[in-house]
Parts: sequence; structure tokens; C-alpha cells
Amino acid sequence: MTRVSRVQSRNTSKRTAKIGSMHRTEDDLLRGFQQTRPNNLARRGCSHGTSNSKMQGAGRPTYRPALDISPKRIRYGPAQAQFLLRHKIYIILKTELQTTSISQRHAMADPSSPGRRLYRGSCHCQNITYIVYLTLPPPLIDAQPPSPSSTVRIRKCNCSTCHKMAFFHVRPMDSPNDFQLLSPSDPALLSDYTCFGGNIHWYFCPKCGVRCFAFNGQSEIKEAEVNGEKRKIWAPKAEGWQEDNFRVSYLTVNAQTLEPGQDGLDMLEWTEKQWIAYIDCLNMVGETRLKKPYEGGTY
Repeated sequence: MTRVSRVQSRNTSKRTAKIGSMHRTEDDLLRGFQQTRPNNLARRGCSHGTSNSKMQGAGRPTYRPALDISPKRIRYGPAQAQFLLRHKIYIILKTELQTTSISQRHAMADPSSPGRRLYRGSCHCQNITYIVYLTLPPPLIDAQPPSPSSTVRIRKCNCSTCHKMAFFHVRPMDSPNDFQLLSPSDPALLSDYTCFGGNIHWYFCPKCGVRCFAFNGQSEIKEAEVNGEKRKIWAPKAEGWQEDNFRVSYLTVNAQTLEPGQDGLDMLEWTEKQWIAYIDCLNMVGETRLKKPYEGGTY
């Protein structure tokens, strides 16, 4: 063996040793990933009660895979281990263990956010009036946030119900404290539509036909202060409310019915800055994602 060959051989050995136990084939890595996935991560269905299939969205498990696999790259998870595919071998380039939370791996809103604000909404004839508290810009811009209370969820769904209604979902972070129906004092005075499993009540105005919100769960009529005066309002009941389980507790506001021109409310910004998450409840194939709607959906 020549001197050059011996040097090259030693360098190759050093590189292999440096990789050590991290020197795994693509099949090994994928097999390990699959073994770590819980059994309940089967395809999940519409989060709006419009499908008989398994649940997704608000009722989905909060589990996130540690590695997001793509054909050429596995992006780092909470441990921030990044893999690149080179000659069919994944080589760890970065293995620093940090306490970075899942949410820190995703785009964060401008820290100068005005925070939680009151926004008003109504149907066309003003028979329905409501207030909702939203934090805009969203604290976390993520198609699948780690918890409902981590951010305002702005969504468009391609299922037949949401599409036919042209429903533009905005989900409060804490529905019992973030939503108040001012008029009428009880949704029983509104027209109601249910479909499929009948879990969700898609209320609409009996006069002008506009849908301002949809609801499932326990509610109450109580006294609250509005514009400095006490009045009776309707709201989701805080006791027993489960924001992460739409089969038990669910409230979504139709963003189309928010009054235009309010400070901090610019729905053009929602699209331009890609705050909207798109849900595939029509074909039940794709995971909830940002940037682009699924087949049958709209921007």
C-alpha cells in the first residue's frame, strides 16, 4: 500500500469512527422511526363533525413525531438532531441536546404583537351580534400547534360542509372566556343545522341566513360586563370544557362575520403572511398544512 493510500485509509477510518453508532442506513433509520410512532396515529377525520371517519384537528392527539421525514432530509425535532442523506447513509451533523420546545421549531409572530383584543362580529341584519377575544398576530404560526391554548387557530377546511357554507374558521384560545353571544340571548332562537354525526350545531340567522359561529358542548346564560354595563350574555360553560376535544367541546367563529376596519384585524394579512392552516377533510389524506389548500378547498 502506498503512503497516499495509507493516509486516505486512516482518514476514512477516522470519519467512520466519528460517526460511530450514528452510521445507519436509510432503512434502519426509517424502521426506528416507525417503531416510535404510537398506534393511534392512524388517519384522522374532520374536526368539524362533518365526517364519520376518525378525528383530526381539535381532537387529534398532541403527539408530534420527533423527526419529519422527507426523501432527502430528516429535519431536527426537539433534540435538534439533523440528518442529511448522503450516499444512502444518514450522517448526524448536529447533535446538541437542548430544551427547545416543539413550538420553537416553527415560525413565531412579531414580539410587538398587541396581544389579546376584543373584536366584534355580526350577521348581515345585526340579529346576531357577538364579541370574541383574539390574539393577533397569532403567538405561534403552526399548522398543528402543540395545544389549542398555544395560539389562535385560523383554518380553512375542504370538507363538503365547510366548503358549501364558505366557513372561514378562527378558533379562540380559550372559548369560555373568549366568546360572548350578545344577541340573541340564547342560540335556541337561531336556526340550526346539523349533519353526519350531528355533533356540531351550525347556527344561522333565521332572517338573513348568515352563519356566525358553530358550537358543541355545554353553555350558560350569565351576567357580564359589556361596554361598562352589566348585561346577560350567552357563552360556553367553563366547567368541564375541553378545548382539545371537539366531540365534547367545540366553538369556531366564522371570520367572514367579523366587522371590518377594527384595529389589528386585516384578513388580507392572514393570507399574505400565511397564517391560515388548510385541512384535508374531503379526502382524508394530507396532514393539516400552511401555504396551500387541498383539493376542493379555497384560499
